[in-house]
Amino acid sequence: MQGHSQGVSRIAQRILVVDDPSLASLRVNFTEAGYDVIMTQEGPSVVRLAMRERPDLIILNDVLTASDRLEVVREVRRNTLIAHVPIMIFTACGSTEDLVAALDAGVDDFVQKPYAHGELMARIRAQLRRSWQERSLNPLTGLPGNTTIEAEFKRVVASKRPFAVIYADIDNFKSINDAYGFLQGDEGIKLLATIVLDALRRFGNPYDFVGHIGGDDFVVCTTPDKADAVCQHIIRLFAADVPFLYHPLDRARGYIAGFNRQGQEVRHTVATISLAVVTNERREIESHWEIGEIAAELKRAAKQIPHSIYIKDLRGAGKAEDAPLAERPDFLSLPPVAFVTKDNILALVTPTILKRHGFDIRVCDSLDAAVNLAPAVLIVDTEAVTEDRKEVLSWIKAGRPTILFDSQLGEVSFDSPLGMSVATLSKPVNLSECAQHLTNFYQHILARTRQNIISIANNEGT
Repeated sequence: MQGHSQGVSRIAQRILVVDDPSLASLRVNFTEAGYDVIMTQEGPSVVRLAMRERPDLIILNDVLTASDRLEVVREVRRNTLIAHVPIMIFTACGSTEDLVAALDAGVDDFVQKPYAHGELMARIRAQLRRSWQERSLNPLTGLPGNTTIEAEFKRVVASKRPFAVIYADIDNFKSINDAYGFLQGDEGIKLLATIVLDALRRFGNPYDFVGHIGGDDFVVCTTPDKADAVCQHIIRLFAADVPFLYHPLDRARGYIAGFNRQGQEVRHTVATISLAVVTNERREIESHWEIGEIAAELKRAAKQIPHSIYIKDLRGAGKAEDAPLAERPDFLSLPPVAFVTKDNILALVTPTILKRHGFDIRVCDSLDAAVNLAPAVLIVDTEAVTEDRKEVLSWIKAGRPTILFDSQLGEVSFDSPLGMSVATLSKPVNLSECAQHLTNFYQHILARTRQNIISIANNEGT
């Protein structure tokens, strides 16, 4: 994703100015700059006015004495409704002691008179921008919240560039809160934030976006080519780390024992994670609202699966050729796909994701088990067949369709396809590309089968 600057979201922001109303220069300058201005010259009325008008910025001019200004600052900072509002002080003179005391009391910026108009307006914009950004951050994780997330969704939709939005949601999260308290639940939320950030650092783009919707819900904006790697890494780290949120006894038995409202014992399994991936690869997305609607549908599907998973939107723009392969019955007549792997995460997600493309994937822990299935296509995670390299090579050289996860097989490298029989994918694997390779192989097999049928029929006719 490309970098971007985030502006302040409100069109007309409000500034509360404590100054002599008869001196109209500040009001005129701020009004001309597009701000709503509220004026008062009485220090005691500042808190009352601020609570009623909810300004975005408070400016204390030197109509007040230094001690009165400090009292106003302290009163504002003690009031939870307005404590977040930035405060600036304009002064023609002031000692270092006054400056230190004001900063300690909660003042955000000093402007020394006489001031340059351009510098003053830049300082005001900076305070408003920082205040807006801080208010939009989630206090638990420090990640951007809903206001910034909405702005990012609007930006990626308007850009018309390929994007992938990943929604992350913890399954069975409530059981952690119920069993161990909200503080332990917060640890789970912070864990997921750390995992998501690590996934983007390792496999994302430099300017990808992470936001915290709230609770255990997070969102990532990246590009489609990065989505598989990011999702797989999130699932892998979550599976490795989440058990340590549990009491050792619960972790050993794999569930939390509890009771429902009817007093019946229930077992809550260790938390998993569901990831919904919304992209504009196959169809145009015209509104940020569509992203949320598609993600909600995908999340419902993901949560029906009893393990961690990510699900991509496969629907196109309504054309027949855009239909998911699962809706094409011709592949169902062919043998299944055998997948040899010892990677627990790939063994979980690969069959589920490729099934949505219409393929029957059988996971095998050895090459012998896979070969015994007489598969239409063999997928080999090369790390799982270190002792069976010659057998894999023999399978490939016999012209049997094969997909290698990682192009290195011992001393033999398949960086380019060997005829039509082998394709290679680097790890972490883009499973959408894997589905496309499977489609090509199956179409080739179908075409060859049909040609054989025609040849036999012609021979019988002669």
